[in-house]
Amino acid sequence: MANESKCPFTGATRTHMNRDWWPNQLNLQVLHRHSTLANPMGEAFDYAKEFESLDLDAVIRTFMP
Repeated sequence: MANESKCPFTGATRTHMNRDWWPNQLNLQVLHRHSTLANPMGEAFDYAKEFESLDLDAVIRTFMP
C-alpha cells in the first residue's frame, strides 16, 4: 500500500478511470467533431422554433396509447 497513487491536493487515492480497465480502447474523439454533414436539417433550421410548434399532447398520445 506504500506505492498507492494519492491525490496531491486531498491525499485521497486516485479513482479508477475507464482507461485503467481498458487501456487499449479506441479513441472516439473523432466522433465529437461537428460537421455540417451531421445536421440533416441545415444551418437555417431553428430547433427551438420547431419544438415550440409541436403538439406535445399528440406526441404523448402517439407513444402512450
